[in-house]
Formats: sequence, structure tokens, C-alpha cells
Amino acid sequence: MYVYESLLSNSTYDTTTETSSSDMDKEAFLTVFLAQLENQDPLNPVENTEMISQLAEFSNLEQLTNISEAMDGLSTSLASLNVTSAVSYLGKEVTAEGNSVAVSNGEVSEMTFELGEDAASVSVDVYNSDGDIVYSGDLGAVSEGEHTYQWDGTDEYGQTCDDGIYYVKFYALDEYEDTLDVSTKSQGVVTGLTSVNGTTVLELEDGRQVSLLNVTMVNEPTDSTSQ
Repeated sequence: MYVYESLLSNSTYDTTTETSSSDMDKEAFLTVFLAQLENQDPLNPVENTEMISQLAEFSNLEQLTNISEAMDGLSTSLASLNVTSAVSYLGKEVTAEGNSVAVSNGEVSEMTFELGEDAASVSVDVYNSDGDIVYSGDLGAVSEGEHTYQWDGTDEYGQTCDDGIYYVKFYALDEYEDTLDVSTKSQGVVTGLTSVNGTTVLELEDGRQVSLLNVTMVNEPTDSTSQ
């Protein structure tokens, strides 16, 4: 069995080990490799091609390890850069892909939906954070283009819904009752930011969150949105 193969087959990661580095891997490889040379059978020595193959494989592994470490460093740098650049969004009104709205003291944030072609009928469902439908409505025929939707914040019984984040889903059909795609966007003023799993997330003043990657427009807030 090749020394390199032995190293791989016997290598396990111990989560209790406090230190682990590529330098230790190099030392272990060289120690075993030299031991093999010292203790090889004089009548059946390791062939040059086998030795070269082992060294080449270890070299490839070392290069891949270095690349991986470099990529990890680059990812960290990019994440920091994204957070730094996102600071400029503070206090600005953003429009982002998404379907969330916020209810606060009976007031509901508005959103927009867009159709690629005329729809013979459009219906809407509003879900709470538990995934339960609290309201359903029928918008009738809607033309192609972007439209504003303003839910009044009441449930199917006409009662005002509790404050919180809700999600709006549109369903559109053409004249042949084929399903049409509907894209949705939400708006809000940015008051904070955070990083979630390496992705920069903007926090809006009404408690909603949108990914920086989903932002499609940035504007100075109007008087009504900045209050």
C-alpha cells in the first residue's frame, strides 16, 4: 500500500483536538515517508515511479488545501465588504423582491406585484407567520404590468389582525385558465443590517428583513415612509 494512501485511510478528524494544520500533515507525511525509505526491503526497494507518484499526490493535496484556505479568506473579506457597503443603505427606502408586509397598529405596508401579460383573474391569499391563511380576496381581471396592492390588515371576518409580519401570495390565470407568473416586491426604510450565513440582510423599520441581494431599487424616503 502506498504511504500516501495509508495516511489518507488512517486520517480522521477528532473534534476534540485543539490544533490541526496543514503543517502537521506535512510533518506526518515526511516522517512516514522517511521511515518507509529507511525500513524498505533492500531486495525489493520502493520504485522511483511509486515514490514520485506519492510525492505528486501529496503536492496536489497541499495545493488544494492552500486554495481552500485562500477561498475561505476571500469569502470572509467579501462578507465584510458587503456589510461595509450596506451601511450606505441606512435611512434609505429600498424596494426588494419579496412578498412580506407588516401590520403595526392597524397600518399595513404596501407592496407591488407584476404580471407579464393580462390576467383574466387574480386572487390573493394572506398568510401569518405560522403559514395559516388569514385573508383571501379576488382582484378580478388585471392588466399586464406592475400594480400596487394594499391589504387593509383585516381577516376573513373583518377583524383587525395582530401586529406582525404577514406574507402575500398572488394567483393569476389567463383567459384559458392557464397559470401566469406573478412577481412581487416589498418596500421599506432600512434601519439596520446584519449578516446571516454570509449574506447581508437589511432590517426595515417595520421589523421585516430583506436580503441585500434582492434589492432592486434604492431611494431617499418620502415624508410618509420616514415618519
